[in-house]
Amino acid sequence: MFYVFGQIAVFFYIVHRPAFEVRATYFGLRGFDGLTATYDISVTMLVILYPACRWCRAVKLRIRARS
Repeated sequence: MFYVFGQIAVFFYIVHRPAFEVRATYFGLRGFDGLTATYDISVTMLVILYPACRWCRAVKLRIRARS
């Protein structure tokens, strides 16, 4: 699972920042305390972003295969 995130690190970085900001701003999680909550939110966002990251990796591999 983590190799997918490693192969498309720039895409993940660009997508995860707004995703965390939207979640924090609109779902009331800004200033949320506790290490457990931080881990829970991080794991949830990884699970949510995983399909998009797999899609981006597949596109990247198709483009690379053509050249």
